Amino acid sequence: MVNDIHMPWLGRNLSVFNSTDSTLVGRSGMVIAETKNTISIMEMQNKVTFAKAAIEFQLDDSDTVISGADYLVRSENRVHRKEA
Repeated sequence: MVNDIHMPWLGRNLSVFNSTDSTLVGRSGMVIAETKNTISIMEMQNKVTFAKAAIEFQLDDSDTVISGADYLVRSENRVHRKEA
């Protein structure tokens, strides 16, 4: 099975699992944009942008927790990135 990290995140549901800012924990929504340093979701009717370095998150119903700080790259580079 392909790792979530190497799949596109746009259109997937993101839930903040842990953060350096405790007010972000538990926020969730559909991923609508990703840059090198940020990820944006649509939470209800509002666009919310998070610094990747500040959050750990889960996609859809996955048990895998992704540390945004480990993926400070553009999405097209992340999708084609090979693990060491």
